[in-house]
Amino acid sequence: MTFTTPSETFGSRKKRLGVVLHTSFFRDGGCLYLKELWADYIIECLAPCFEHTVVLGPIQTGSQAGRFQFQPFGGPRIQVIELPTQGIRPLRAIASVVAVARFVRASDTVWILAPAWRGVLSAAFCWLLSRDYVLYVGGDWAELPPTGAPMRQIRLFVERAVARRARFILCAGEVIFDRLRRSGRPVIRRVPPMRLTLAHLYRREDSISTAGVRLLYVGSLGAHKGVEYLIRALPILRARGLTVECDLVGPGTESDRERLRSIAKLCVAEESVHHWGYLPNGPELFGRYREASVFVLPTLSEGFPRVLFEAMGHGVPIISTAVGGIPDALRDGADCLLVSPRSPEQIAEAVVQLVTQPLLRKRIIARGYEIVERELAQSPGQQVAELLSTFGLI
Repeated sequence: MTFTTPSETFGSRKKRLGVVLHTSFFRDGGCLYLKELWADYIIECLAPCFEHTVVLGPIQTGSQAGRFQFQPFGGPRIQVIELPTQGIRPLRAIASVVAVARFVRASDTVWILAPAWRGVLSAAFCWLLSRDYVLYVGGDWAELPPTGAPMRQIRLFVERAVARRARFILCAGEVIFDRLRRSGRPVIRRVPPMRLTLAHLYRREDSISTAGVRLLYVGSLGAHKGVEYLIRALPILRARGLTVECDLVGPGTESDRERLRSIAKLCVAEESVHHWGYLPNGPELFGRYREASVFVLPTLSEGFPRVLFEAMGHGVPIISTAVGGIPDALRDGADCLLVSPRSPEQIAEAVVQLVTQPLLRKRIIARGYEIVERELAQSPGQQVAELLSTFGLI
């Protein structure tokens, strides 16, 4: 990978793609890391369609420990431009505007991953400099902080303004899809980037045996993921007469792990909670899904995490909090069971439902296979290449 700062220039080529990240890189030693979902999407889906790819985003520093599903980022025809994150705020803002302007000017087409305010700025410069851009909306602008009705209306106004000038829009979630169609631009449901393939699907009619109930969580152990509420549900389930084991897969800082161990101790559930650490996509992680009875995602804030597709592809019925894009994509009682955030009581009740109602459980499992097979019918790379060709961008 070639790494540059805003002060450096790069040569001109035809069909240069600029990608605006809605997330951050992080640097650990001499290596640059990015969430593997987006790293794969840029390297395997976008970059092959262009002669050169330049990625714009902030870079944080720190250890790879605690970073869930991150991987080294780079490629022979890929550059990174760093957005300033240090220094006095007004000067940092000016430097960021200059970096974005130069980035857009040097690109033939810009691919904006949204929602993020740097994407709004990039879209404005695309308009001023007559550059084509594609809008990829992976989350709901309305849920960006700060919350509150006035800010929500401002963000939705900005979303409409950005959408109206995009060549086409890719998005996730029915609510977002319906809203963006009002922009008058072509809106396409995106094929989700994930490493799960049809060959990985594990077929089964049921996920619960007489050996007891095994709950699975896959993701970061940070407080925003709400794992503590899953642990607090365990004594409630025990009081209901269920024998339950809970597997936690994913990295976290030592303070994250200690916090969850303390909660498990308070709940007298230390022996029932098993920490597996980070498991990369592959046989070991997929083995955790195959052994699971129920997948629980107690997250407090989310777009639409691909772990839900992974659970569906392994025949694991899902309990999830109704946050972010999840209730847009999955129907409560048909595709999964949805619960309120921060509610161990509702998590426990949903587990009891799935355990005691085998017809409901099997129906959700079967529906999960239908959903994931539909999503895997076309690869994201195929979708990107076809759309770029259809709209004359390559």
